[in-house]
Amino acid sequence: MKAVAILLLLMAIGGVALIYGGGFASFDPTQQGLDAKANITPGMTWTKVIDVAGEPGKFSRILRKTEKIGGQEIEAFRPEPESKFTRERVATAIDDGSVPWGFLVYYNFSQSVAFAVTFDDTGIVTGLHDLTTMADLLQMNDR
Repeated sequence: MKAVAILLLLMAIGGVALIYGGGFASFDPTQQGLDAKANITPGMTWTKVIDVAGEPGKFSRILRKTEKIGGQEIEAFRPEPESKFTRERVATAIDDGSVPWGFLVYYNFSQSVAFAVTFDDTGIVTGLHDLTTMADLLQMNDR
């Protein structure tokens, strides 16, 4: 019985050491996302954005569509359905000209921080906008 108690105590000490020594206690994906978002500025290249914010989860090209609204033809730009992001896919799309109206990459850091970065056809940031998160839907987001 004494050996079990000592073993449990050693496991608890090891767990605490792992949490604080391994950096898990300071891991905050929300803050990481806010920091990444603050460091992305218009004019940055897509590779610099990845260096600053990490690999995004999703990618989509912007497509040009012609829609009829009130009898007039209107040109609209809409993102295609999201697909898995890979550096090779983006580099190839820029090189072969298959993103003539630009593209988006999507970051989802936590239940309260998610955003999309918009790039032009050469891979330069033109904008950044927040995406709807669970915190927004539950009206718990304080940003």
